[in-house]
Amino acid sequence: MRRLRWLPLLFTPLLLSGCPFVELPEPLPLGPGTVQFNNTDVTLAAGMAELQPAPVDTLSSSVNLGRLNVSGLQRVYELETPANTDFSFTVVARGGGNIGATRLSLAHAASNGLTPQAGVETIAAEGMVLEGAGMSNRGDWLDVTGDGFARVTVRGNISADQVLVVQVPRNNTTIDIGVRIRIGNPSAINLVGGGASSARPGMVSQTIYSSDSWQFGLPSLAVSGDRVSVAAYDGDPTQQSYTSRRRQWLQHDSATGAVTGGNATCNSGDTGFWRDQEIAAQGNVLAVAYTGDGNVRMDISLDRGATFPIQQVVTNGSFFGQRLVQAAIGNDTPTTRRRATVLRRPLQCTTWAATSLPC
Repeated sequence: MRRLRWLPLLFTPLLLSGCPFVELPEPLPLGPGTVQFNNTDVTLAAGMAELQPAPVDTLSSSVNLGRLNVSGLQRVYELETPANTDFSFTVVARGGGNIGATRLSLAHAASNGLTPQAGVETIAAEGMVLEGAGMSNRGDWLDVTGDGFARVTVRGNISADQVLVVQVPRNNTTIDIGVRIRIGNPSAINLVGGGASSARPGMVSQTIYSSDSWQFGLPSLAVSGDRVSVAAYDGDPTQQSYTSRRRQWLQHDSATGAVTGGNATCNSGDTGFWRDQEIAAQGNVLAVAYTGDGNVRMDISLDRGATFPIQQVVTNGSFFGQRLVQAAIGNDTPTTRRRATVLRRPLQCTTWAATSLPC
């Protein structure tokens, strides 16, 4: 059961950049089958700080890599954390030109010097939580797949040394990376408030919707007064098609506790686990922007989501691969017309696409 929680006091913006007004090749569904991956490199980071690999590999000889069909490690990271203390770091694999099918895979290689006797579920059993889009279980490996980049965050707190292996395909080769998390002193991965619970002072949490569909998730949130509006994806848990999903809208009234919402069939199939709908709110104005069928469209409500009388196609065309980055409503701009003062709220929708042209 996957659940959607609203977090009214904390929203962290994600800023993406790319080359505007160019075209992607036909995206892959990233489902079962043979895929040519376009990874160029992989990076580990804690917060905004890039983590550096160890100058000498002292890890390979101490773990059973053969169980994972890994012949050797091309890179090793030595991380450190006090026992039972929250830590967090992120692994990102990027595709060439920020386009194409990308994938990284994680495996649990050792716990307290011993080889795990089960699959990737032993990662959670040892106190670590994996967060990311496009995750799937492959026995001893957890695959994280994306379009342009693939990312997973490892959070938790542990009581014994742990070893993870990260595997990233690169055309006809593979990079295998060892990550040892030792019990020791505080380090860069011990981010303040960045552990497994993700809790912040004064933050409250409430489940407003849940779904058994594997397509559920990738929410976009906006707050206006006592209303929290959410745009997410959902689907039929009995359907395995990568093109069958729906857009789900929810609104939570913190004053009454009421949750209202609706849904509609998505005009486009999933393309690499990109979120292609965004939501913005200010005052009574609520705007939902989304892509599909070669269009970028914005629906605007003047009564906080009760109705959407304004429907504007921002861009249109037959090309494939628009990427919706952000929708935003600017501050009120007072404009005087005769004796009436009108508040004008500029709306902005940022999109990009990609092609073989260099960025």
